[in-house]
Amino acid sequence: MKPFSRLAVACAMMLCSAQLSAQVDTIRVGQLLPQYLKPGNTKYLVYMEDSTSGAKIGASIWERTTNIEEVNGKKAFVVKQHWYNIDTMNSQRIIVSYCDAKTFLPIYHEAISQNKKGVGRTEKFEFTPGKIAAPNDEKLTNKGFTLNTSEPTFNWELDMETFVQLPLKVGKTFAVNFYHPGSPQKPQFYLYNVPAEETLTSTQGTKLRCWKLTTAMPQMKYTCTWWIDQKTRTVVKMEEAFSGKYRYKLLMSI
Repeated sequence: MKPFSRLAVACAMMLCSAQLSAQVDTIRVGQLLPQYLKPGNTKYLVYMEDSTSGAKIGASIWERTTNIEEVNGKKAFVVKQHWYNIDTMNSQRIIVSYCDAKTFLPIYHEAISQNKKGVGRTEKFEFTPGKIAAPNDEKLTNKGFTLNTSEPTFNWELDMETFVQLPLKVGKTFAVNFYHPGSPQKPQFYLYNVPAEETLTSTQGTKLRCWKLTTAMPQMKYTCTWWIDQKTRTVVKMEEAFSGKYRYKLLMSI
């Protein structure tokens, strides 16, 4: 969820408890549909746009690769992300996440960031029942990190990979327990709605029938919408609105 994870966390923290008491599908262990997460590569153009002037800034390219590997005798999804900041070519972020192939619960997560001056930070997290902790490594930026958890949580850095596994249907509302590795905000449930279907047109002219998945925080004037292709179960577009700005993720096709 970076680089705007702090805003997303602040928005989600203010979700009304009354909303959570409404009828929703709470996503528990075993309720995701991992058959919809296919191995492969995707690439997104990510940028900001001023809602008044239309100026576009902060462009970057995010590459995401999903594979299935065997870890300690069990199959696991391995999602690798590489974020390239176009404006500052030396700035990048590399993320590697391991999740159980049946439940998509996180097993391991590491993130390596480097700014334009070449200064970097490395964080690693191991997920075990009831606990998220950094490995014993003095070189880690997050050395000594420990967080006790009361129930299983999904990795917020893999939000798009999680969303495609939801039992999507118009009219449904989902509560998903997410945690952004390293965040001071503890895991908690966030609400996502499927208000409609919509057809998008790709740059090649192909019609894409999509589910719209939305979340909102009226008090913060914050909204976010994802368009998920019904045929491929791929996020093809994201639009985030806050503070007079838009942030987009657009699937790039060769």
